[in-house]
Amino acid sequence: GFDYKFKNLDKEFDLSVGQIINEKENKNMPSTTSLDEKLSDLVGSANLQINENLNFNYDFAVDQNYRDINLSDFGMNYTLGTLKFNFNYLQTNKHIGDEDYFTTEIAFNNKEKSLFALKTKRNLITNSAEYYNLSYEYMNDCLKAGIVYRREFYEDSELEPENSLMFKITLVPFGRIDSPELVQ
Repeated sequence: GFDYKFKNLDKEFDLSVGQIINEKENKNMPSTTSLDEKLSDLVGSANLQINENLNFNYDFAVDQNYRDINLSDFGMNYTLGTLKFNFNYLQTNKHIGDEDYFTTEIAFNNKEKSLFALKTKRNLITNSAEYYNLSYEYMNDCLKAGIVYRREFYEDSELEPENSLMFKITLVPFGRIDSPELVQ
């Protein structure tokens, strides 16, 4: 593998690529990672930071035949003042899985040390929402407290959507304490 990094003023580009080459197949390794083959998938990560407000990232896994893409994960982060936007697209194929998702997160961080966020995940194969998260966090020097409302949806018509409410407290120098979820 190799790593490459280029930096010019506030622009930055990182690229990492790697592949494992074995002398023979090792069937004791999991087949979902392709480490059981003589040649593993070619995996990599790229990150492009245009400026302090805009960042793109891409993670990938290319099959050992170098023609099929088994994992493609593209993300974009954009900051506009106190608003943060995070968009992410994930597609997996073959031995890694069969998924196609789009996640969106919008966060508002006001000057009074509080954060409001909305996050959603959409399954593009079934064209359905997986979950919605709505959260509020308050932060000061040594304490972070928050509440998260989560609504999960299911593909099975027999199951009802599940609502949960979670309260979180983090003592910054010590760690964090979570309450159990209250499920409706």
